Amino acid sequence: MQPFNIPFGETWSVLRGTRDRVGDKTPAVVAALTSCVYWQHVPVEPGGVYPATARDSAALTSTLAVPKDSPEVRQADQLRREKTGEVYQVLGPAQWDQEHPMTGWDPGYKTYALKAVT
Repeated sequence: MQPFNIPFGETWSVLRGTRDRVGDKTPAVVAALTSCVYWQHVPVEPGGVYPATARDSAALTSTLAVPKDSPEVRQADQLRREKTGEVYQVLGPAQWDQEHPMTGWDPGYKTYALKAVT
């Protein structure tokens, strides 16, 4: 089975930087990720009802699928969605960064959990 081919994906920038003497981070663009697929996690209550309190939520999480041959993304990185300029924090290591354990299929993408940064 062939890996996914996403011809119309989005471009994201990897922001990484050093910290100054008081711990403030100064991010700089170190790489570009192309052909990425992004989706938000919408909070839904049991029964499929969108909760009325969701609009008051301060945390927006999402997932970003990135081609496996893309530049390295670290857990401490921030990613900027070039389409909107929104910045997200990477929440952990890459997921699905291996062949499927039962079929051996390699989708060609790995995913990262993200959290919106204000």
